Amino acid sequence: MKIIRCLSAAILIALMGILTAPTRSQASMMVDFSEGSVGNFDTLSATSTDPAFAIPGFSDFRDFSYNPVADWGGAFTSANAIGASGSVRDELVFGMSFDETFATVPFSVEFYAYEQTALRDWVTMNYNGAGSLTDYANWDFINHNAAVPEPGTLLLLGSGLAGLALRRKIGL
Repeated sequence: MKIIRCLSAAILIALMGILTAPTRSQASMMVDFSEGSVGNFDTLSATSTDPAFAIPGFSDFRDFSYNPVADWGGAFTSANAIGASGSVRDELVFGMSFDETFATVPFSVEFYAYEQTALRDWVTMNYNGAGSLTDYANWDFINHNAAVPEPGTLLLLGSGLAGLALRRKIGL
């Protein structure tokens, strides 16, 4: 009988701990970001290993003059992925919503911009957890080279390689 009372008390204490445990905040904070100078794009996506995103994910789409862009919309894929798409643009300002509980926790976001299936931009965004999500001093942006070389650059590279091959062939 004593064992049953101890077991019941342990279960009751465990249940009280579960019921009184702090729940994760569902409050969100929107941070403005922009995409431009990478050429045309029609899709944005962001992923994180932490469940940092909050509903609606991407929202509040504007041009660089802050006029609303009505034909863009965002989708909240999961706690770790958000996306948005619309007509082809070469610049866009948008809000990205984060769970406020991540305002004190460092996390990273991989951000991508595509035109159809061609990757136009890829940036790793690291938040240091030192203060407000809206303070860009708390973010570190690492741009990855996702751009395809221009045709002129390819022509210059190709002609240089051809010149080296010709020079080698004639023994100069």
